[in-house]
Amino acid sequence: MPPAENDKPLSFVENRNLREHPTETNAPAFRPDPLSVDRSEALEAMNHHAQEQIDRLQEQAQLLLRQAQEIEARVRLAEQIAKAQYRFTPVLLQPYHLYEAAQSKSHVLSLIGPEEWSNSCPYGSYLACVRQLGDGTWEPLERSDSFETFQTLPAP
Repeated sequence: MPPAENDKPLSFVENRNLREHPTETNAPAFRPDPLSVDRSEALEAMNHHAQEQIDRLQEQAQLLLRQAQEIEARVRLAEQIAKAQYRFTPVLLQPYHLYEAAQSKSHVLSLIGPEEWSNSCPYGSYLACVRQLGDGTWEPLERSDSFETFQTLPAP
């Protein structure tokens, strides 16, 4: 019977002289090219530092986004307070109390807090204690439960 073309011994390796690794047990020792090891270590270090910088930039972007949202909320509150009824000139950084009239849904800014009324508050439901900042916006110091829905309502 003639031998088949694929009947080669198990130890047979084609193009063994072109292989980067040893193909026989008595072949010279295999040592990886130090240049390729250095390159892979350099790439690994580069990827690590790049990922650290990306993570840091993402944290900064999230901080900027949160700050922008806080400013937008203060501007919305300032727009609502500008439409509110009050008969005094607000002093910067002083606390004022914001109320919402139940029937008319209009807002009232008052010097008197909800706990300072001897009877029930004539202005309606209490929304928040606020103060005006130097840039003309207002920030809430205390919030009632209904303040969150007040903040999400579009300006009339």
